[in-house]
Formats: sequence, C-alpha cells, structure tokens
Amino acid sequence: MRSIVSLVLIFALVAGTCYGQPVKCQCNCPGSNLICARDSLKSKETETFKNICQLNCFNCTSGKNFILLHKGECKND
Repeated sequence: MRSIVSLVLIFALVAGTCYGQPVKCQCNCPGSNLICARDSLKSKETETFKNICQLNCFNCTSGKNFILLHKGECKND
C-alpha cells in the first residue's frame, strides 16, 4: 500500500512541475540576416537584430514589443 501511495505522490509532483512550467522563450537563433525593428510603444526607439528569431527572443525575454520595420541595419540619425 505504501508503494502505491508513494507512486501516486511522485506522479502528482512530477505532473505538477511539468505542466506548471511557463513557456520558455525560443532563443536558439542561428544565422544572420540583419533586420531593423521599432518599439511599438516608443516609435522613435529602433534596434538592429541579427534575424527575426533574435527579435522574437528579445521581445519574449524583455517583455517589450518591437516590430519589424525593414530588412537591413537600422539607420539611426
């Protein structure tokens, strides 16, 4: 009986930790294809990212919302 209770508790613990995990950001971004993006809330703040994956990773990890402006490096004045 103890082994059944132990197995149920272990299963509940493992299930709770697996399903309770927040979605992690996808930040494995190989390659380089420069893009320019703008903070959607601060229209003058631009940033160059090495690719769209890096842009998405930055937004995910920083809580910001940069949007793609164009391909290539940003031209800051």
